[in-house]
Amino acid sequence: MHATRDGVVVVHHDPHLSGAPRGSGPAGPAIAELSARELDRFGPVGGERIPTLASVLDAVAGRAEVFVELKGHGIERHVVDVVLGSGYPHRCAIHSFDHAAVRQARTMAPALRCGILAEHAVADPGTELAAVGATDFWPERGVVDRATVDRVHAVGGRVIAWTVNDPADAARLAALRVDALCSDDLPSIRRALTRDKVT
Repeated sequence: MHATRDGVVVVHHDPHLSGAPRGSGPAGPAIAELSARELDRFGPVGGERIPTLASVLDAVAGRAEVFVELKGHGIERHVVDVVLGSGYPHRCAIHSFDHAAVRQARTMAPALRCGILAEHAVADPGTELAAVGATDFWPERGVVDRATVDRVHAVGGRVIAWTVNDPADAARLAALRVDALCSDDLPSIRRALTRDKVT
């Protein structure tokens, strides 16, 4: 998630827009430098507008758990306010590579489920989770081993491995009893787990 200059939280992976505004030059500016109205002039191929977090939560309407990743700097208050105002805050979880941002979000809304992302192996993920008040540990798929899963489960946490697009990876991680997989290829991963009868 990123936020516009006037505090509107939008669902976009990168801090800068990859496309240009309609009728403009080739390079897009930082989302944080644009107002929500200015951002509305931008969109990916196909003309779809960049959605706000509020509109996504409204569309999901509590039918699924929504994982919200803090990416923009200093947007914790904006994101927490949107999540709490959604009507389904118990169906949302906030996570980030910026563990201080997670701690801040948790302080603002102690009832929200929070998580931390990790790209490299973490010696004691349970301690890392406790330090920020988080319960979800999001490790990069290659650093997950039995000890990682056991340590997180020992403190009542969940292990959510990312980004798992290889069926062999999915089978290995499922055998380790991770709690969830983050993937760009759900049909292939589902088929692999069903074929191997790994739950």
